[in-house]
Amino acid sequence: MSAEAGIVATTGYQRPLDLKSLEPKFFEALTTDRKIEFIQFSLRSGLDVVKLGGHVTSKYSDRTFNLNFDNKRFIIDKALDTNGKEIQLFNHEGLLDSKPLLNTAQAEVFRYFASFTKPANYSKFGINLNNINKKLYQNYEELAIRNFIRALTHNQLNLELKAFNRYEDIVKFIHLKYPKYKLTTQNISLIKGRGAYSLKTVPNTKEVRDFVDYILIKFPNFDKDLFIK
Repeated sequence: MSAEAGIVATTGYQRPLDLKSLEPKFFEALTTDRKIEFIQFSLRSGLDVVKLGGHVTSKYSDRTFNLNFDNKRFIIDKALDTNGKEIQLFNHEGLLDSKPLLNTAQAEVFRYFASFTKPANYSKFGINLNNINKKLYQNYEELAIRNFIRALTHNQLNLELKAFNRYEDIVKFIHLKYPKYKLTTQNISLIKGRGAYSLKTVPNTKEVRDFVDYILIKFPNFDKDLFIK
């Protein structure tokens, strides 16, 4: 199996999208917190249309893909050779092999111990940061704004956070363009906590292009080609 096919099989990544943008994040996640932050695309369900009206339109939301082993199988990492010496076991691809667990009781024990290393993230404001992963974008403007802030707070795409003295200045910058958009300094802190911006994840729509033109006024070197997919 090729590396590309393996990533697709592991993550369920949609082939029409740019797989090259996922590869570095995938391998980086294996050596860090084993999580991939991404924007999920889907369509409104038939039930949602019946209940709320409207049409079958696109939906975008923040999601986190966790690469941590979930203890459904037992990893075989060591064994004894014919001389009774402990050795590492790898298959022909250089990966560790696995075998089924004995029963559900063993799986429950493994998951219980694994939970010790997965504490919930809480901010000083008393908000569970894990809930941010379930954020559903209300429109394309919000999608562009939130991901602009992610890139800005991590100094990506030729954006520099030092261009603003305080988070309040970022809020003012956004409100000059979108006066009715609800944004606070606390929101910016939470958005920054989601990590760096994933390149080329914002859809190319009229609303997004309009916001990009606004960004270019303050940041002439803004890399819009890596912002819009």
